Amino acid sequence: HLSIRRQRQMCIRDRYRIAVRFYYLLILKKLTELALIDWQQEKTNEDYIKELKESSIQSRFSDSTRIYDFVWYGNFTINQTDFTKAELLFKSILNS
Repeated sequence: HLSIRRQRQMCIRDRYRIAVRFYYLLILKKLTELALIDWQQEKTNEDYIKELKESSIQSRFSDSTRIYDFVWYGNFTINQTDFTKAELLFKSILNS
């Protein structure tokens, strides 16, 4: 059985993971609304990076995609410190 402490750590980690996904989806929504990308279900994150090649936010979006891919698809653990750094990046895109 898992200890209560371990269960709490897993819950916190999962919340950060879900928060990263939420931010990334918000970014995709904003870029779509601004007509900077053409969101399509079959497109990959790499497709969106390529679409932004002329945009001033391409580098930040590429960095946010890397974080998202590692955390969501790679199941990399994200702690509070890492999440705080990622959140600053996500917000910089959302507020631009």
